Amino acid sequence: MSTEPIVVTSDLTPLSAERPARPPRPAGPAPRKEPRSPFLPPAEVAGPSLDELVDAQGRARPLALELLADPAGVLARIRDPQQLEGLVVGALAVVATCIALFAAVLMSAHEPQVILRAAGLATLSVLLGLAAALGPIYGTSVVMAARLPMGRLVAVLLASVATGALLLPALAPVLHICQGLDPVWAGPLAAVGSFAIMGGVAGLRLRRLLLDLAFSAGGMDPGARFRVGVLTRMALAFTGLTVSLAFWAFDAFLAG
Repeated sequence: MSTEPIVVTSDLTPLSAERPARPPRPAGPAPRKEPRSPFLPPAEVAGPSLDELVDAQGRARPLALELLADPAGVLARIRDPQQLEGLVVGALAVVATCIALFAAVLMSAHEPQVILRAAGLATLSVLLGLAAALGPIYGTSVVMAARLPMGRLVAVLLASVATGALLLPALAPVLHICQGLDPVWAGPLAAVGSFAIMGGVAGLRLRRLLLDLAFSAGGMDPGARFRVGVLTRMALAFTGLTVSLAFWAFDAFLAG
């Protein structure tokens, strides 16, 4: 009979016996949980933790901020079918509000009915110009074997124009000063320059979104890159042409 002593731990388990391994503890602090509301019964399933709510609020950035500073966030909205409709509605509201405000500042020296007419016709001109550009751009994408779904095409166009339109309120004070100094030359030139800045920014964002949308779908060979490049240039040309023709047709900034 062996006389070797048996060492016993505090829980009366011999060291020679195989003990079950303890599950590893997760790294970092334990997630915080929101205290149960007195208005909720104990049997009801608890909601998300406070950390999850804070993270979700941090990711939900305003659309205007994403349009100006986060093209990747706009691209994610375009690719997500659940956020696509919200992006279209939000960009449409941004375009209408910013252009109407800029037109009202430009025509502030006239009667109220003239100001309202200019604001309405300027907004209508841009929206009709974008609508007229959709058909040729979509047709070009089909011909070039680079078809872009119509829903995403509408979102790309509106998001691009909304990015440029967000600069118009910042340029409105400069326009107002130039209009007061010289309504014959300085005011109209400031208006043309403001719309040129808006168009340039919108064109750069349109090109960026189309290229990023193509790259995010997978790697592109030289042939696909060429087709996407042609589509991008045609989208810029058609959009600029149709919006310019719409402004000329409606005479939005003519008093009377």
